[in-house]
Amino acid sequence: TFACLTPKDVFVLAEWVGASRRYVGRLAGKGQSPPLAMKGGFHMEPSMSPIHLHIISRDLRGVALKTKKHFNSFATEFFVPHDVVYQQLVREGRVKFDSKEAEAILKRPLACHRCGKALKNMPGLKFHLDACNAEIKPPAAAAATAAVAATCGTAE
Repeated sequence: TFACLTPKDVFVLAEWVGASRRYVGRLAGKGQSPPLAMKGGFHMEPSMSPIHLHIISRDLRGVALKTKKHFNSFATEFFVPHDVVYQQLVREGRVKFDSKEAEAILKRPLACHRCGKALKNMPGLKFHLDACNAEIKPPAAAAATAAVAATCGTAE
């Protein structure tokens, strides 16, 4: 959980953010036209220990996303951009999210992260995602990314 993070971990987290940005930079466009957009972050309530950083494609069409709960863990604000976690640790000396809010987010009905269309099940969502042309919404903390990158020494 995030409870293990302390102000001493700011530098480690900055390294993770930097490594994530470099890795995403290398992945972007490898054999993809247009380049595959990626994002890095953490789950509000990590399901496994030790704490770990996810890097996932923004299209969320991977074969590993098989359940509503798993999809919602990446398609909603339950997936917290690494910049937000870093900022919270720097500002507050800890990282904490509301457990009840996190649980409620995972229980939300299934919906396309591009256009918001409600879908009944994962096969229906996967079919819809293959045809949906709506622009992928940027992460909630996109506006702060450049400032955090400069703070972390990871500006692209």
